[in-house]
Amino acid sequence: MNLFADFEKLSKQAWKNQAITDLKGKNFEESLTSKTIEGLLVNPYFDASDLENKFESGIQDAQQVDSQAKRTWLLEERIVVEKNKDTQVLIQKAIEGGANSFDLVFSESKISEIDIQKTLKNVKLNETPCFFEVDNPVLFTNALLKFINYQMKGGIWFNDNETIDWPKVANLIELTKNSPKFRCITIRLNDSEFETSKPIQNLALLVQKAIIAIDELSELGLDIKIILENIQFELKIGQDFFTEIASIRALKYLFSEIILQNYQLQTSVFVRCKTDKRIDDLPNHQLIAATYASTAAILGGCDVLQISVIDKYSHQSDEFARRISRNISLILEQESFLSATTDPAAGSYFIENLTFQISQKVLEKLQEIDRVP
Repeated sequence: MNLFADFEKLSKQAWKNQAITDLKGKNFEESLTSKTIEGLLVNPYFDASDLENKFESGIQDAQQVDSQAKRTWLLEERIVVEKNKDTQVLIQKAIEGGANSFDLVFSESKISEIDIQKTLKNVKLNETPCFFEVDNPVLFTNALLKFINYQMKGGIWFNDNETIDWPKVANLIELTKNSPKFRCITIRLNDSEFETSKPIQNLALLVQKAIIAIDELSELGLDIKIILENIQFELKIGQDFFTEIASIRALKYLFSEIILQNYQLQTSVFVRCKTDKRIDDLPNHQLIAATYASTAAILGGCDVLQISVIDKYSHQSDEFARRISRNISLILEQESFLSATTDPAAGSYFIENLTFQISQKVLEKLQEIDRVP
């Protein structure tokens, strides 16, 4: 039974003509179309014609996750490590509350003063990925490998520095070569580089940094396949819902295409997303903003999702705030069923067109700065 059989098919031009009539003399473009500050065109109506001669099949292929029929993402909780016992308790409660990945920050603690083995007492790194943020990754990894004799999952990276010591990164990759799902190259923007209203510039900088990493490590003798296995991108996700979705999809497509064209290799792009913390005195506003950003990250295809703690419930405990944040992801997965399909945004005329526009403009910007190999 075709429910649409009794309705005449409407072309985009017919829709536009009717809109012009309804506007009663007002300019169509000025009234109903808009452009972002980076030149992304937003129309009021999209149909299949907006995907003609576009590479939506390539964009969709880049979203696939190991040929799975459905996709999942890691729910990551950030913990600043201060004392062994306190961290153990936080990790255990987070696992019981649904977290299955951790971002453990050692920046404020000296490794010599922390018993890493005790801190990780409740975690098996082959089951629960941990991403370590430390001042000295090589020293930390050596300490880690003294008591871990199995394949680890997760990653490690240097705290934000202006200059990257590439030989140390190469050393780190060598130390963890027996753990192919432990990533040692994190491509992200620091606060001075990131601009909320300029997603194209942000993506161009990320891809540029990734290309530099490949060039530097290749010169040190590392195999391109090993380098790619170690790369993970980190994105901040804000409130521009559709643009955030399209940006993640564009990054996955563009980087995989650059690798395919220049190295003849197929690669999956690993993306960690962090919700950008909303500065707001009202807890419910913060909760809604985090849910909005989390939904965009998931629809865009994130592999890891870290949701900023909803900390404006001042009358409640830190444990309550963490639980509320975790529950956002759990509800989106278990009640909204966003994990039921690999690429839920596929086929949306608007999102596919926006993904194409972003990909094209990022590529143009990279060509301007001569960073496409």
